[in-house]
Amino acid sequence: MGEKKQIYNVAENNTVKQVENTIQVSEIENVITNKTKSESRAIPLSEGKKSTNSLAVLMYHYFYDSSKGEKAKNSNWMEISKFEEQLKYLKENDYYYPTWQEVADFADGKIDLPKKSVVITMDDGHKSVYSLAIPILNKYNIPATAFIITKNFDTKNLETYKDSTIDFESHTNNMHRAGGSIGHGGIFPALSLEEGTSDLKESIQKLGGNSDALAYPYGDCTDRTKKAAEQAGFKVAFTTVNKKVKPGMDKYELPRVRMYAEITLKGFANSI
Repeated sequence: MGEKKQIYNVAENNTVKQVENTIQVSEIENVITNKTKSESRAIPLSEGKKSTNSLAVLMYHYFYDSSKGEKAKNSNWMEISKFEEQLKYLKENDYYYPTWQEVADFADGKIDLPKKSVVITMDDGHKSVYSLAIPILNKYNIPATAFIITKNFDTKNLETYKDSTIDFESHTNNMHRAGGSIGHGGIFPALSLEEGTSDLKESIQKLGGNSDALAYPYGDCTDRTKKAAEQAGFKVAFTTVNKKVKPGMDKYELPRVRMYAEITLKGFANSI
């Protein structure tokens, strides 16, 4: 296997520096094709992309197909042709899709990301993610994460979709339910640190060891839920606060940008 030298843009002590590394050609191919889901990849300066000071982590939920007579049940439902229109926009405008390790490093101020960077996430693991969203993501070769409530997760999906662009991450095992008095009333903040951590570890086990990212049920987050996320081994954890991720934010209390049924393509472009 041959070797190739490449100049990378990295951050050290809040200062962007040029670093020359000798890496295997196969590693460069992983950078270019965006196949690596969890590692932090340096961004080649040769791409000529300006850096960004904020990152949109998009939050979707459910999808429907109006051509089959289906309708949105509420604003969390996205018409699948509109979703495809958004992915086509990302593809045509050459967006970069950071790994979760890169998101963590970006929040910590350790690395720079290209100006056109975005992350796609979908909460709850609804059947429409499998039947409608994943085929479109595969069509455009765009990676995304499905945050799964693993209590009823069919682990066969890990094998079925192993060659897909989808990444399965935790929405907890059995904490997406009422029972608390904080935020939207989810039970997670009401549980002890040990109970919360145990549930998260169970969800990781059911996901084949995937522990890159966590989405808090209902977005409810406290110091204890953040500690549980860290102890379980997650790199990042997300609320439902409608903002972009910026360097210096707590990586266990990160916001996302909500996608809703009525959004136009112009509104989508402005949101990212």
